[in-house]
Amino acid sequence: MTPHATPESPAVSGEDHRLRSICALIKANADVQPNSIAVSQGNRSLTYEKLDKASLFLAALFNSHGIRTGDSIPIFLSRSLESVASILALMRLGACLVPMDASSWSQQRVDAVLQTIEPKVVVKSEKTGLDSASHSVIEAKTVRLTYNASFTKTEVPTIKDLDTPGDAEHPAYFIFTSGTTGSPKGVVIPRRCVENYVLQGWDRGMPFNLGVGRDDKILLLFSETAV
Repeated sequence: MTPHATPESPAVSGEDHRLRSICALIKANADVQPNSIAVSQGNRSLTYEKLDKASLFLAALFNSHGIRTGDSIPIFLSRSLESVASILALMRLGACLVPMDASSWSQQRVDAVLQTIEPKVVVKSEKTGLDSASHSVIEAKTVRLTYNASFTKTEVPTIKDLDTPGDAEHPAYFIFTSGTTGSPKGVVIPRRCVENYVLQGWDRGMPFNLGVGRDDKILLLFSETAV
């Protein structure tokens, strides 16, 4: 899967740019260049406009299942467009992601993580045979149906507390170790770390992606849950 770069010049500039969240930056690109490719997978792709809309419909789905700001939500991921849109949807709700690889994680690792965080709901953006124990689950089929419906529906859902600025110290996601030397251990990554990683050096023309331009592509080599 090859997420495409943002424009050479930021959609916003100055102090405002440094304070914008990742969601706000993606939204800005959707406003400035709606038809540019945001992410692609094989012969499938999403423009910024469609990514924004798909994440909005998925946010409404997740919100209807009780997901709120500050919740720690495990999500089974794969290298798919549905996973990208689901991640963005949870971020827009202010939830803390707990990424779990749908294809490589063991049941033991999944069980240990779920026992540690005790989530109110688990999201499956990819079909997997891994069990979520007794936890409430938003199945991959439901995610896929909502994702597909976002491209045909004209009525846009309204969600309370969507895209709120939030606190820079708010956890963006948990990364859990493999547990090969014991129980999986979780590391909290706050929002400020993720946003600084993306924005650092933008004013010198050298952000984290080394200044790649609108027509360049970035290849995702590793798992979304790699540590």
